Amino acid sequence: MMQKKKWISHFDDVKKIRLRIICFPFGGGGASSYRLWHELFDSDVEICPVHLPGRESRYGEEPCLDADILISDLLPELLPLLNCPSIFFGYSLGAALAYKTIVECSKIVRDNKILSLICCARTPPSKKIDNESLTHLSEKDFIEYILSLGGVSRTTFNDSEIRAMALKLLRSDFILSSSIIEPEDKMVNIPIYAIGGNADPSVSIEKLQGWKRCTSGEFKSFILPGGHFFMNENPIEFYGLLNDIVSFEKAKLS
Repeated sequence: MMQKKKWISHFDDVKKIRLRIICFPFGGGGASSYRLWHELFDSDVEICPVHLPGRESRYGEEPCLDADILISDLLPELLPLLNCPSIFFGYSLGAALAYKTIVECSKIVRDNKILSLICCARTPPSKKIDNESLTHLSEKDFIEYILSLGGVSRTTFNDSEIRAMALKLLRSDFILSSSIIEPEDKMVNIPIYAIGGNADPSVSIEKLQGWKRCTSGEFKSFILPGGHFFMNENPIEFYGLLNDIVSFEKAKLS
């Protein structure tokens, strides 16, 4: 039976599950981005989307602006799920959140079952605040920046009420993203797979390689055709690659 808790949706019958994929959404997005992912993998792979406050099932809550607070609140639900081998996946904002969450999990449970991190469309957290200047843009300039990334239609901002809701969430998520600073214990000891788009205006191929410094384990990077939302622009290539990575990690359990 599906258990939809405050932070994470998951099944309560772990006997049939060999692998979990913990999925963190992109900025402005939500857990529903992963609603069909269970169709991509074998039946013993469970998709566990993270529900961030301020959207979808948690629309009535204020968005969180501080990653430390967010992860502290998330961990009580997340840690019990790490009794099963798990892959962390994050897209854009979600990639940085997934990475920082792994760092915090490892401080509490060193012998956890996190297999690897898949991070898409995001540079690794740095020692300086990322995206800080973007949070101070005028409404017009901020909208133009969001549109330059793709994934959002200009018509989204035509209706004043929808525009206000969208901008509040997007600005909040950019503030949240800027709060994710490179941790002192930045190294994780699991493989990191970094995936980027060759035309992403916000994440250069060179900066994507920065994830290599975040792990003492294996690092692989992949560049796909497309911009920031290459996942939507080239779904066949993206999901094919994703399935290959998951299958490779799952084979380690045999």
